[in-house]
Formats: sequence, structure tokens, C-alpha cells
Amino acid sequence: LLYSSPAFRTFRLDFVLYPRSQKEAQEVMSMINRLKFHQAPEVRREFNGFFLVPPSEFDIKFMYNGKENPNIPRISTCVLQSIDVDYAPNGFSAYEVPGESASAGRTGMPVAIRLSLNFKETEILTKANYKVQSTASKYGTNVGSQQTAMLAEQDKGFN
Repeated sequence: LLYSSPAFRTFRLDFVLYPRSQKEAQEVMSMINRLKFHQAPEVRREFNGFFLVPPSEFDIKFMYNGKENPNIPRISTCVLQSIDVDYAPNGFSAYEVPGESASAGRTGMPVAIRLSLNFKETEILTKANYKVQSTASKYGTNVGSQQTAMLAEQDKGFN
């Protein structure tokens, strides 16, 4: 077995959304549109469209009670590779307002939407990353990165 190179980590986040009002439905549609916008590359007009600017980067954190959750491993900066939107996760059904034609967030709005987001990290993680993460969780996640690195060096458990 030959080792060729490490790979960028990929992961998927799945959500099922059930908007309960017109306002929530409009927020869900706005969120989907923003994610699609930030997932797409940008065309540079000054170069006649020959060059693309990479899509937006995301820094994802998992929160619990208003603080970063130490029980879920950290994710490095990543890009959104693809978005899958399923407007009929349980078979198609839509909200109906009697006497109204289809309108944003009202008649015709799907009852449920499954959103799958596929991310890829932009940094290859090495053993040093895991050492710092382990030390950060040991000493508290609100410790700064320089402090965490210093604590990692001092930590006898890794040497």
C-alpha cells in the first residue's frame, strides 16, 4: 500500500425544514437563495469571463446553550460544494389558502423541504491540528489559538 497524499475532508449536513407561517416560509426560501449565491463562483468581467473567483468560504461552529459545543469536533474553513433541495421529502404537499393563486410563502409553498449541504474543507488537517483541538477541549474552547498552542506544547500527555 502506497501513501500518495492526504485528502481534504468532506462532510454533509442535512436539514428538514417545516415552515409554519408565511414569514417562516419566506425566510426558508431566502436562506436557500443565499446559500446558492455563496456556493457559486463569481465571473470576472474584466477578463472577459475567462477567470472565476472561488465561492465564499464558511466557518462552521456547532453551538450549545450559546457557546461552542466541545463535544463535536471543529471544522476547518470550508466551501459549499453542492446544495440539494428536495421540495417533496415525504411526497409533495403544499399549503393552500382558499381562493388564492400561488404566492411567495403562501399557496403552493411546500409543507416540508429537505436541504442537504455538502462541504469540503480548504485545509488539510495534520496531527498538529488534532493536538491543538484536543488541548483546547481539555483547557476550554474559549482559550485563544496562541494560548492553546502554548498549552499543547506544555501538555505532557502528548509527548
